[in-house]
Amino acid sequence: ITTFRITKYLPGILLLFVLGLWVYHIIILSPIYKKATIDIKWADMIPTIQLACKRFLLGQDVYAPALQIKPEGINYLPMMWIPFLPSEIFKFDPRWITVTGLFVGIFVSSIHLLKKKKTIPLIPFLITLTALFLLLNYLLTEYDAFWSLTEEGITAGFYLLLGFALLRKNYWLTGFAITCCILSRYSLLLWVPFILAIYFAKLYE
Repeated sequence: ITTFRITKYLPGILLLFVLGLWVYHIIILSPIYKKATIDIKWADMIPTIQLACKRFLLGQDVYAPALQIKPEGINYLPMMWIPFLPSEIFKFDPRWITVTGLFVGIFVSSIHLLKKKKTIPLIPFLITLTALFLLLNYLLTEYDAFWSLTEEGITAGFYLLLGFALLRKNYWLTGFAITCCILSRYSLLLWVPFILAIYFAKLYE
C-alpha cells in the first residue's frame, strides 16, 4: 500500500526533478559562461554557428567561404545552427540554447510517464533519476567544455524528441524529429530506411 501511494506521486516528482536539474544547471553554468568567453582560439563550434546565424539574418550566403573561422567554410547542417537564431536576434549567450535544447528534450521525453494511469515501478524510476543526475553532473563538474564550447545539447534534444515520438507512435512527430536529427547530424541516415520499412509493413498487415 505504501509503495502504491509513493508511485502515485512519481510523475510529479519526475517533473520537479527535471525542473530542479535545469535550475541547478543555470546556477552552476552562469559563472562558467562569464569566465569561459566564446572565442575561436578555444573552439570554433559556437563562433561558426554565430556566423551562420548572422549571415542568415542579413540575407547573406550562409555557406560562403569563412576564412576567419576555417578555410573550407561553414559545414554545419541547417538544424545545427537554426535553433541558435533567437540568441542572435535577442543578443544573449548562445550556449543557453544548448542548455535549453537538452532540457526540453528531457522534459518532452518524460511526458510519456506523466499519464495518470501510467504505472511507474519505483526502483527503476530511482535508478533512472540517479543515472541522469550523475551523467549531467559529470558534464558540469568534470567536463564542462560540453556546455561552454559545444552545441551538442541541441542534437541530444532532437534525439530525445525522436525517442518520445517513437514511444507515442506518432508518425507526424516521428517524421519531424527524424528530419531535425538528420539535418543536425546525418549519422541517423542509414537507420531511416529500416524504420520506414517497418511502418510500411504495418500498413499492409
